[in-house]
Order: sequence, then structure tokens, then C-alpha cells
Amino acid sequence: MKQRNNITLLGVMIVGALLVYAFMANLAFAKTLTNTEGVTGTTAVAASLPIIDDFESGTVGSWFTYGDWDNGASIANSELLTNSLASVGSVSNTVMMVEYNSAGWGLGTGTDLSPFQDWSTYDGLSFWFYGTNSGTEFKIILTDNAGERQATKFIDDFMGWQKLYFPWQVFYWDPDFQPNWDLNDGLTLTAVEAIAF
Repeated sequence: MKQRNNITLLGVMIVGALLVYAFMANLAFAKTLTNTEGVTGTTAVAASLPIIDDFESGTVGSWFTYGDWDNGASIANSELLTNSLASVGSVSNTVMMVEYNSAGWGLGTGTDLSPFQDWSTYDGLSFWFYGTNSGTEFKIILTDNAGERQATKFIDDFMGWQKLYFPWQVFYWDPDFQPNWDLNDGLTLTAVEAIAF
């Protein structure tokens, strides 16, 4: 694996190197808004969009982890019931919390999508993120198109919960690692294999 210095995990910085995060991932803004069967508006369309994981049914254990263990990286995923999303309309919600210490080339967590998913009719990806204004850069990685990795980054530059949106156009061929360095034809989104942070 090619060495890299950036952290490849979505998270919240707490006390220096200890990071904790919680998020729900979905394609919430992704579908083009249309008037279908008499239902209009963003709320109605968002309710019908596919959810990658809402963590309400104990699915954290199905998320894989990876990292530079030999150089001291460590990571632990767990579920956390929170009411801190009340300001955005959720009385209580289970989120994934990840505590980790990044070392060496970094670490991350992700989920394999089985069967592969067709996201080609959607415009992008969104999820809730709890920011601490740490200035930390995080990377989102999609595995698509026979293993080709596409990525995008964002910076934790806000406080509290925020819904983040990433249109497909912001994803680029990931120069940090590719299972097959010859693949480089962009997102097809017809067979998305995995998502990782």
C-alpha cells in the first residue's frame, strides 16, 4: 500500500489525537427532485432515498477497519444513542462513534455493499457529521467500477452536527491507493462495492 500522511477516517477531534465521530450516511440529497405520485418537496423525496446505514439495528459490527497497526494506529467502532440531533428534528438516534489514534499512513473504517449498489440515478452522497472545528482533513472513499477507488476530502471547520453533501463531481481518482493502477475511467456508479472514511 502506498504511504500517505492524511487521515482517511471521518471523525471528530477530541483531546489531540483521540478522535470520536458519529454519522449517518445516506443518499439524502442525491435523487433529482421530481413530482412523483402527487408527492412534492425535498422532505418527501429524501424520505424515499436509500440509506447506506442508519445504525439503528446494531450494524456497526459489519463495518471493517484498516490502518497502520504496526506504527501504533488504533480504532474502535461502537454505537451511541444520542439526543443531540434534536435540533435537526430527531428526538433520539443511534449513530456510529469511532474512537481512534492515527499513526503512520493512517487508518479508516468502511462497509462493503453486498450486493453491489447502483447509484447512477443519484446526484451524490450526504451524511450527518459532528464537527469540533479541529481543522482536521477527512477523506471519503468510494470503491466502484471493478475496484477503482474514487475519493473526496473535507475539513472539520464547524461546531456541532451538520449535514454534509458531496455531489459525484467532487470525487477524483484516488492517487493514494488503487487495487489496479491501470483502472482510471471515473465513477460509473452502477456497481458501488464499498464506502470508507
